[in-house]
Amino acid sequence: MNKKIKNKLLTSLTYANGRNSGKIAVYTKIGAAKRKYRLIDFKRSCVNVGYVKRVEYDPNRSAFIALICYLNGALSYIISVERLQLNSKIINYNYNSVSVSTYPTLNIGDVAPLTFINPGTLISNLELYPGMGSSFMRAAGTWAQIVKIINADYTQVKLRSGEQRLLRSNCKAVVGVTSNIYNNQTKLSKAGQSFYLGVKPNVRGRAMNPVDHPHGGRTNGGVVPKTPWGKLTKNSPTRSVRKSKKFIINKTSNLNFTSI
Repeated sequence: MNKKIKNKLLTSLTYANGRNSGKIAVYTKIGAAKRKYRLIDFKRSCVNVGYVKRVEYDPNRSAFIALICYLNGALSYIISVERLQLNSKIINYNYNSVSVSTYPTLNIGDVAPLTFINPGTLISNLELYPGMGSSFMRAAGTWAQIVKIINADYTQVKLRSGEQRLLRSNCKAVVGVTSNIYNNQTKLSKAGQSFYLGVKPNVRGRAMNPVDHPHGGRTNGGVVPKTPWGKLTKNSPTRSVRKSKKFIINKTSNLNFTSI
């Protein structure tokens, strides 16, 4: 790759070391090994045919990334999906690039609005809102599944957690499962490897002093689990569902999908 073109796809990366204005915000985070940030094309807005030039390791994320060369000469990084190989052909479809009456034949790595993807297909890199760019199902081995197309406006999607929710039918998604599906089986051989990834050793709150943690300086039992800032850690909601509750259909647990 030309060095000038390569520099356009890379940028410098700063480290906050888990601190905000000099104060510790995340106890178990520290500056990792020095690296560059790869600029990923999350929106896939180039409506053109592209080919996979190579699949690379990205130190900033758990999934692999692929370098795409389009027919117009443009280069971009995308999050690779499983079974995406060298010289594989990918196509980015927009809602206006295809007719609703003629559904395109989608292959692994193609991007299309949800209304053009057949129910039962495993997808990844979903948009939460049209034009926003992929915002979830981007980690290694993650996927979602299209349940059914409700109408021209909404599509029912089943997430990996088992939650089923409605998304706009013109939200785009990538066909296939995010690459590096065995990432969760990786075992670190020493503490230094975790340190290079930006993870510090985790100290129990009960082993701290009372001024450092609500659990500190106490005997066992009688303490409600809390964060270092006194917030409840169990059976407490972590997101506001006032805006998204109407789009959530139901939630089940222990879903097993073996088709990848």
